[in-house]
Amino acid sequence: MLDVHSPHEAAHTWKDFFIHIATICVGLLIAIGLEQTVEAIHHAHQRNELHEALRADTEKIIQDTEDVERYRSGGVQWLNGIIGQIDDALDTGHPLAVPPPDPSLDFDAPDDPAWKAARSSGLLELLSQQDIKAYSEVDHILATAEALPWMNANYGPKHEFEEQFMRHGASNPDFSHATSEDLKQYRALLITYRDSIENYARWCHLAHGAEVAILHGERDLNRIQKAER
Repeated sequence: MLDVHSPHEAAHTWKDFFIHIATICVGLLIAIGLEQTVEAIHHAHQRNELHEALRADTEKIIQDTEDVERYRSGGVQWLNGIIGQIDDALDTGHPLAVPPPDPSLDFDAPDDPAWKAARSSGLLELLSQQDIKAYSEVDHILATAEALPWMNANYGPKHEFEEQFMRHGASNPDFSHATSEDLKQYRALLITYRDSIENYARWCHLAHGAEVAILHGERDLNRIQKAER
């Protein structure tokens, strides 16, 4: 807040009056300049912090989406192996062999907390329009992936079905006495679960391509979208 003080003595001539006016104006200009300089430095500091936070988001998303791809590769291979065993059992009439153990792969769902925080706190105005478009693209992809009902909606029924064939103390279900209808139902659940993993991983793949481009300095939205594919 700027305080303007009147002169202690009254101006006796026009010359004195204009000197006082000029002094006040110069003081105001200096004060305004200092205030704007401090504000500009503060905004520059905020902008640098935001860019660093967004870069950390980008690096984490790249790592997480690579973990998702490893999960997809191992998980889908495991599921396809069981589906193949079910097909053999249905064709031959033989009991289904004990499924191989779950590969126990894991990953963190990719997320962009720095972007979400900046958006909710009104800090996006510190970014260029190209930055905003680039990070908004990734945020849209991640939001779409997060909304997919792949884990709870599709893993749950598969797990519940396996629990019906789990012997006490066993780590894998025993389908040796499963009927052909049981095997067909199990096969359908596995395919649904496999397809949901593939769909989720597909969106994560788009995010990975976009973030790699952004990390390398790309801000043109068309080129970022091309990098996704």
